[in-house]
Amino acid sequence: MKNAHLGVAPLTIGGETYRLCFDWEALAAVKTELGKSMSEINVGTLSTPDIAVLVEIGTRRYHGKSLAAADVMEWSPPLRETTQAISLALQYSYFGPDGPPSLAKELADEQREEAGERP
Repeated sequence: MKNAHLGVAPLTIGGETYRLCFDWEALAAVKTELGKSMSEINVGTLSTPDIAVLVEIGTRRYHGKSLAAADVMEWSPPLRETTQAISLALQYSYFGPDGPPSLAKELADEQREEAGERP
C-alpha cells in the first residue's frame, strides 16, 4: 500500500542507496530496541552502534532485514551524511514529507535554485 504521508530520506551505504523511513512500526521498534522514544532521540549524542541500529530500523520498511546494524558498522558510512539522513527521516515521521514549515521552505528554495529559478 502506497502512503503519500511517509517521507523517505535517502542514504548511500556501500555504493547502494537505501530509503530510510520511520513509520509508526519503526518508531515502536526504536522504543523496543533502543529503549528511547522519538522525543528522546538526539542523533548527535548517540553512539555509533545506536546509529547503526537506527539505520537498520529505518530501512526495514523498504528493504526488509537486508541491512543489519552489523553491516552498517562494517561499512562505516560517513557519520555526518548518516546522521543527517536519520534526522531528516525522523523529521518526516513527525511533520510529514514536507518537514517542519521552515524546512519545507528551505527545500523548496533549494529545488528552485537547482532548477535555475530564484527563491
